[in-house]
Amino acid sequence: MKYVSLFAAVLYLTAGCSRQLAFRADEVLIDQTVSVRLTSGQSVTGEVVAKEPGALVIKDRDGQSWEAQTNAIEKISGPPSVLDAAGAVIPEREIQAHKNGKNALLFSISGGILSLGTSFFLSSMVSRALGDEDRDAVLYSGTATGAAAGALLFSRLGANKDRQQAIQQIRRERAVAQGQRDLNGEVKKRQHVQTELEKLRQERADQDAEIKRLQQKIQDKQKK
Repeated sequence: MKYVSLFAAVLYLTAGCSRQLAFRADEVLIDQTVSVRLTSGQSVTGEVVAKEPGALVIKDRDGQSWEAQTNAIEKISGPPSVLDAAGAVIPEREIQAHKNGKNALLFSISGGILSLGTSFFLSSMVSRALGDEDRDAVLYSGTATGAAAGALLFSRLGANKDRQQAIQQIRRERAVAQGQRDLNGEVKKRQHVQTELEKLRQERADQDAEIKRLQQKIQDKQKK
């Protein structure tokens, strides 16, 4: 039972860990989430809101802006940036705003039920090899631990699926918005071209009218 619990704990911790990368100051992007450690020992985590000459401006979770001089930065780390189809960063706050938590809840319940049955079976097998005094304790504690670990693990998996779905939704929304902007741009271009054509037609009509006027004036003079 000891090894089963350890295995479940390792799975949970592994699922909960996010990959962290190291960046140079010139590599970070606007809206990217980073953790900055200064040579003074101070650290700040948040979104990059501006890149100024020789400095990064970071807004932390409390909404406070921090300016970190690049020559005083010891380390910059953070998760890989999530980009949309245009290569723009999707901020973590936007991803969180689009997450609904449905999969996390569903996976947690399903994983808990599945783990409950599995841990009960494994615990019962282990308890048979023990004395009567330890049998019930191992059975109940093993079943409870396995069910809880399974629920947590599957909850993490569901939360990750919620995150991926949120990212896809944001990408679709941005693509639609960009398509609408492109369409509006094309409409404006066509309207501009149409306006210019109308101006040219009017100028041509004015020129033709002026030519006719001059021709008529010449004819009148010749008659005299």
